[in-house]
Amino acid sequence: MVAGHGSDVSLLRESAVVDHAAHGAPGLISVHGVRYTTARHTAQQAVDAAFLSMGHATPPRCRTDTTPLFGGGLQSVSGLLKELTAHGSPDVLPAVLTRLVTTYGTEYNRVLQLARETPTLGAPLGRKCAVTAAEIVYAARQEMALTLSDALIRRTEAGSAGHPGDDAVETAATVLAAEHHWDESRRRAEVDAVHAFYKLES
Repeated sequence: MVAGHGSDVSLLRESAVVDHAAHGAPGLISVHGVRYTTARHTAQQAVDAAFLSMGHATPPRCRTDTTPLFGGGLQSVSGLLKELTAHGSPDVLPAVLTRLVTTYGTEYNRVLQLARETPTLGAPLGRKCAVTAAEIVYAARQEMALTLSDALIRRTEAGSAGHPGDDAVETAATVLAAEHHWDESRRRAEVDAVHAFYKLES
């Protein structure tokens, strides 16, 4: 979200919660410019605004500061890793186990199970991309990744910090094509769309 007019604009540093009662639309509340790092606070503001809009004098106590994110209900990532290492997991490389725990928290085992059922899914997507094929399958089945860009750029860490490498893109495309029953022309179009995204970025 931007502030300003014409060419004199800048990104807002904070989100905005707007009650449109003042604009003649009571009951309509807009939330603009949500940032990941402040999303919980913004959610609290939005819910408070909704309760006030409905005529409640005092909104209920917010619980976003104590409610763990999905997969975040653990005391310590390092503690969980130590426990898993102690019990041993010979079919999974320690580096893969570490990244699954640090990425998925308590839900790591759902991704790990995919790799155990189909061992080839436990391998990294590419030479410079540690994200596994199992994570692409998980993204498709559990996180509604409908396109290759969804899976690589938004649902996993594969491409969030830059192009993951041609080998990773091709592998992920093949995995996702199998999940969504794409033909070769659709698979190729999905690969092209990912490459186009990074060209726009540069």
